[in-house]
Amino acid sequence: MYMVPLGKERAPAPSTTSSAAEDAAPAQHSRRRAGVIRQAQPEAPGHQLAASHAAAEKRKANKMTPTERKAKRAADQQRRRGAPPVK
Repeated sequence: MYMVPLGKERAPAPSTTSSAAEDAAPAQHSRRRAGVIRQAQPEAPGHQLAASHAAAEKRKANKMTPTERKAKRAADQQRRRGAPPVK
């Protein structure tokens, strides 16, 4: 490859100058706008509240029992101290 004098470089072709970020920007803008419009609908707060309640119920159903939590915590503390786990 030969050296091109400074200031004499060729500009890349326009088709190769666009980046993926530039191409994704209009789509991202459209999705964001659609979300804003969706949240502005009159029935949106009801849907959001229902989704929040459903997520809370799911968390409650999947939570650990106090015995599970105690065993998991003890195992992690032993792991951090480098002691072999107690069975």
